[in-house]
Amino acid sequence: MNRIHFLFLVLMFFLAPVLAQLPGYTTIENPGTYLLRLDAKQNARVKCEIRILKYSRDDKQKGWWGVDVTSGVPARSVVAGITFWVGKAKIQAPMSSYADLANLDYAKLVQRGQTYSLQIMGGDGITGYNVNIDFNNTVVTSRAVHWGSDSADWEETTYHVDTSTTDY
Repeated sequence: MNRIHFLFLVLMFFLAPVLAQLPGYTTIENPGTYLLRLDAKQNARVKCEIRILKYSRDDKQKGWWGVDVTSGVPARSVVAGITFWVGKAKIQAPMSSYADLANLDYAKLVQRGQTYSLQIMGGDGITGYNVNIDFNNTVVTSRAVHWGSDSADWEETTYHVDTSTTDY
């Protein structure tokens, strides 16, 4: 192998993880707190905090998005909470919008007109899923989960109450 090929392989080894990341997404690798901000060019006053915990066998949750329950392999991590800020307004995501999400891989905030969306990708292989949690200046308005590569497999929840003061 000549030097050029060797140099190319070494560079690709170190650059591959960087190139593999999805544009605009935050990689979620370990338990902890992740702070996401909407692109400063679009709207710097919108942000989101996602709290991730290591899975505990004491957790009685039976069905998780992102986990193959038939395999016997537990979740790596689970979502413990999501909070949004639009300006100074703090919006607590309802528990039902995140409590069944496990093994998150990527997340990002996007703006759609006057509303915003937290886009999450999680799971591995056949357990892969995508979630959109939509919110506006005061409340979380909906959550949609798409499973696998078939967009026909999905569930959607629409919130018709003020989710900032009630835990649903």
